[in-house]
Amino acid sequence: LDGGVTNVQWRGASSKLIRFDPSRLYKLSVRIQQVSVPAGKSPKTYLGVECFAEDGVTLVNVSGANTLSSSHYILASGIAVPVGVWTEYVTYVKGYAAAGVNGGGGAGTVADPKKLRAGVAYFSPMALTGYLAEGGVAALDYFTIDDVTDQVQIDATSAVVASLDSTVTQQGTTLTSQGNSITGLNNSLTTTNTNVTAAQTAANAANTLAGGKGKVIVQAAAPAAADQLPQNLWIDITGGANTPKRWTGSAWAAVTDKVATDAAAAAA
Repeated sequence: LDGGVTNVQWRGASSKLIRFDPSRLYKLSVRIQQVSVPAGKSPKTYLGVECFAEDGVTLVNVSGANTLSSSHYILASGIAVPVGVWTEYVTYVKGYAAAGVNGGGGAGTVADPKKLRAGVAYFSPMALTGYLAEGGVAALDYFTIDDVTDQVQIDATSAVVASLDSTVTQQGTTLTSQGNSITGLNNSLTTTNTNVTAAQTAANAANTLAGGKGKVIVQAAAPAAADQLPQNLWIDITGGANTPKRWTGSAWAAVTDKVATDAAAAAA
């Protein structure tokens, strides 16, 4: 892109007009480099689209006027393109600016695309280099305009599905952990029930040994004073030991006769 010795800035646009549908999302991409810069000069570059009314002839600039000046420079506006380096500029366009508002607003992202002036029916890619009569040579590799509406929707759907899969996996892991906890609780209850049964078995055996005349007390704390009788049997379950004890008249002592100790051993 070279304006030559008599015209040191260059402006051009595609003669192919593209129908603008404000409900669609467009991706604009340009790859350009500044090949040379005259000594002491600072050429500026503008990249964007020229816009037209429904008749395909009347220009619509950012303020709605029928002029090339202040076109929709939505890719680059008055920038110094790096010399000798290919640089890509990308922006997204969708919809019209509000009534009475200049076109070109928006961040140029998928979430906040640039907007064209209301009344635009067609657009075409344009470039202006060497501005303001600063000269220099620029090279343009490509300028593309793609309707990416469907692709963006597909990408968004894929992201939602991936997030859902991750959530389901996480919930599955949580359910597995809860299942393991429930299994552990059931195992603990089974062990507790087994210990209680063993204690009761020891109590029954010891009670039989005592001739069934006394009371069998199964607990960890020492029996009350009213139960301190030699015919009573206390199964001390402290620490799960299930130790059979009788009142000696002054203290509770472990039973040492074989039947009671065998019953305690069976309950341990």
